[in-house]
Amino acid sequence: MGQIVLKPYNDSCHEQVVQLYLAVTAKFKHAIFWWPGPEENHNNVYLAFHGEILVGKGQVEIITIQSQDGAGEYEGTKDGIVANYHQIYMNIKVRPEVSNQEEVFHLLYGALYERALVLAQDLPKTHSVQMCVGNHQEEQENSAFFEKREFTPMYRQYEMEKELNSVQEAPNLHIPELRFIQTALESSDEEQRYLRTESTIWPENPIGLHRLRRLKGSTDFTSFAAIDLDSQLVASVMVCQEDEKTGSIEEVFVVPAWRKKGIATHLIRYGLQYLQKKGYAAARLSVLTKNEKALELYQSLGFMISGEEHRYGKELIKAESLSRG
Repeated sequence: MGQIVLKPYNDSCHEQVVQLYLAVTAKFKHAIFWWPGPEENHNNVYLAFHGEILVGKGQVEIITIQSQDGAGEYEGTKDGIVANYHQIYMNIKVRPEVSNQEEVFHLLYGALYERALVLAQDLPKTHSVQMCVGNHQEEQENSAFFEKREFTPMYRQYEMEKELNSVQEAPNLHIPELRFIQTALESSDEEQRYLRTESTIWPENPIGLHRLRRLKGSTDFTSFAAIDLDSQLVASVMVCQEDEKTGSIEEVFVVPAWRKKGIATHLIRYGLQYLQKKGYAAARLSVLTKNEKALELYQSLGFMISGEEHRYGKELIKAESLSRG
C-alpha cells in the first residue's frame, strides 16, 4: 500500500482526525476514540499518513499515579510489597478500509510504546508501571492486535446511559448520624479524606491523586457526599461533563457499614438533578460487568446498558518493592 509515515499531531490536522473518527465510527458505532485534547498533550499523539490520507492515530496518556498520603504510606502496597500499578493507557485507531491495518497498527504501537517509556521515567519509583488499553466489545480486531503483543484481559465494564428528560427528584433521606453535602473537594484536606476512604473501597485499584485532580479539572465538576458525626466520609458520588450533551456519573461508593440504607440512590439522584440543571440531555456511567449489585442499582434508576468495554494490560516497568527507608 506504499510507505506509511508517522507525524506528530498539530491543530492543522484537526479536520483529518474528524474524518478518521467518522470512518471508524461508521463501522464501530461505539468505538472508544480519543481526541487529541489540549496543546500540552500533543506530544503524546501520533498520526499515520499514507500520502495525504490519515490512515491511523495513536495516543498515550498517564491515567493513574499511585500517590503518597500524609502519613507517608503509599496506595496499592501491603507490607512494603507493591500490590498495584501506575497506569499508562494507549489508544490506537486505524481507518477500517485500509488494506494493511496491521502495518499501520504496528508503527503506531511502536511509537506509543517508546513514548510511554519516556513518560514512565517521571513517575514515582514506588510502583510498577502498567500499559493498558480499552476497546469496545465490537472492536475485536483492534483488541486482537494488542493480544498479539502480550496484553492480557484485566476486566470488562458496561457503559450505561440515562436520558435526563424525566429525572426523579431526590426525596429527603433522614439519617441523624449523617450530613449530606455538595463539595468540589477544593482543599487538600478534603482530597486526602476522599483518597483515604476511597482506597479502602477499592484497595486493588485506588483512584490516586493524579486522576482525582484530572476529574476535578473537568467541566461542571462537583461531588455529593455523606459524612458522619466525626466528619468522616462514608459515601460519595462525583459528576462532571462527558461531552457537550452528556454528563458523567463517576466514582460511586458507600463504605460497607452504611450500605443498604438508600444512600447511593440518594446521592446519585442529586447528581442527576445537577446534570439536568446544567443542561445535559443524558448521563453516562461505567460499572464492572461482575458488579451485579451496582448494576441492579443503576438499572433501578433508569440507566440502560449501551455497550461493553474490554480492558487489557501488560507490565511496562517492574518495581519489586517499596523501600520504607
